[in-house]
Amino acid sequence: MRNRIRKVNRALMIVLGLFILGTIHLSMDVSAVMAEETYQIGVLQPFSGPYAIYGEEAMAACQVAADQINAAGGILGRKVVLVKKDTKAEVATGIRQANDMILRDKVDAIIGPTSSSVLLGVIEVTKEHKVIHISSIANTEKATLEGIHPYYFQVVPNSYMESQAIANYLKGVDFKSYVPIALDYEWGHSTVDLLKKELQQTKPEAKLQAEFWPPLKETNFSSYITAALNQKPDLVIGILAGSAYQTFIRQARGYQFFDKVKFLGHGFEGDVMALGNEFPEGMRMYSRGAFYAVKSPKMDTFISDYKKITNQYPTCWAILSYDSLMILADAVKKAGTIDRDAVAKALESGKFDTLRGNLSFRDLDHQMNSPEYFATSYFDKSKGFCVGKDVVVVPGESCFRSPEEIKKVRSEKNISFVPWSAR
Repeated sequence: MRNRIRKVNRALMIVLGLFILGTIHLSMDVSAVMAEETYQIGVLQPFSGPYAIYGEEAMAACQVAADQINAAGGILGRKVVLVKKDTKAEVATGIRQANDMILRDKVDAIIGPTSSSVLLGVIEVTKEHKVIHISSIANTEKATLEGIHPYYFQVVPNSYMESQAIANYLKGVDFKSYVPIALDYEWGHSTVDLLKKELQQTKPEAKLQAEFWPPLKETNFSSYITAALNQKPDLVIGILAGSAYQTFIRQARGYQFFDKVKFLGHGFEGDVMALGNEFPEGMRMYSRGAFYAVKSPKMDTFISDYKKITNQYPTCWAILSYDSLMILADAVKKAGTIDRDAVAKALESGKFDTLRGNLSFRDLDHQMNSPEYFATSYFDKSKGFCVGKDVVVVPGESCFRSPEEIKKVRSEKNISFVPWSAR
């Protein structure tokens, strides 16, 4: 009898053990399936340092996009998960964080970064690992001209396009001499170099009097401001951004700078909002995605959702970052798979309904035909900061570098890029 009981107990223990193992195995399978049913997107931006404000704006916009996508069922049924990492606007840090996102976090795509110098480092990482990479803020043309790879796409107008747009806008501005003040790094140099060449063609009577190059983390612009005023130019062009730009504006006001010279600088909304009534009225400014310049139900919805998260109006960086994630989601849906080759092909060949209208990437360089917005600043009391009036929109396709020029540059530098459309 006792032997019989022992046998029964042994059998019960075996059955119980098998049940527990089966439950654990089933739980592991479910977890594995759940892990596979996410689509991981890396938001690689500066969340500390001089461009931290841009990183936070980009992150908030990506969160709005992710929330909207997930509320509608995700991407091909997969939940969008954002992975946030800080570049600190440092090349080495950006490269390390990009590798970490890809190798440890297993991201399917990366959106970022902000600094053009960091971008040129990160683009080599995404090229090596064949990861979808969309730039929504950093805009050096070197990325689309030289660093380009099959999985890289640029939503923001590149530095060549921006210099073309500025030159086109300046055709209608009366000036005979000018002085650029630009941050001493990739974005500043590439923009000024291209702008000088273009102005020689479109406004040959305009004389370049001097150039001033404050370092990226400059905090005292007094010497640059007084030196520029001493030149007595008709126009000063500022290629400055982030905390440096805000500091420049505040210090320049103390010299009545904006009363003495015409000034064209960016109107990137985060800086404008941070300055409040310190931002000069009547200033010519440009933006890569001004919320006040685009009137549509789609923009209204985005503004409302963005304000719920941030309690402020969206910036161009927010608009471009939101567009980047939504474009990516649309491309995955069009591809019908998360396979990177298929998604990249869908990005290259697709037309996308963005906050800024129907836009697409050129297969030659994966540059989107993104417009630039120019306006004159005025203080909006209801908002507590300056917005733009008399908006002039310069279409992106009118500012593209020609295919012949691109092929010539690539040939001279022995750069080979074959778009998906030619494979």
